[in-house]
Amino acid sequence: MPLSEHEQRALEQIERALYAEDPKFAHSWRAKADVHSVRRARIVRGIAGVLVGLGLLLGGVVVQGSNTVLGVVLGVVGFLLMLGGAWLALSTRQRPSTQTGTTTPSRSAEPKMSVLDRLEERFQRRRDSGNGF
Repeated sequence: MPLSEHEQRALEQIERALYAEDPKFAHSWRAKADVHSVRRARIVRGIAGVLVGLGLLLGGVVVQGSNTVLGVVLGVVGFLLMLGGAWLALSTRQRPSTQTGTTTPSRSAEPKMSVLDRLEERFQRRRDSGNGF
């Protein structure tokens, strides 16, 4: 929801007062508020983690011929690093907004059923229709 003109002016006035009072703090706060650069940095770190993990995994395969324990340890550490890097890179993607302005029917409006209830319902439908399994 966009801000009204009065709210925008008040926000700009507060921002100017903050810059005038403590420019160092205002600049550091402004740099931290840049969400896009934070996302970009996390994606780059995640990709770097995946690449380093892949290198460790391949190094573990190569080393395994001469030292089995070291090869397995390197392989496991590389795999975990790849997994963590992929999670870091993918966790920064932007999720769809829940407030789009239009209402569409969704499954969330229905009461949630447990897995067992859904399975039992499916079994009852199959049994009643006579199709079997």
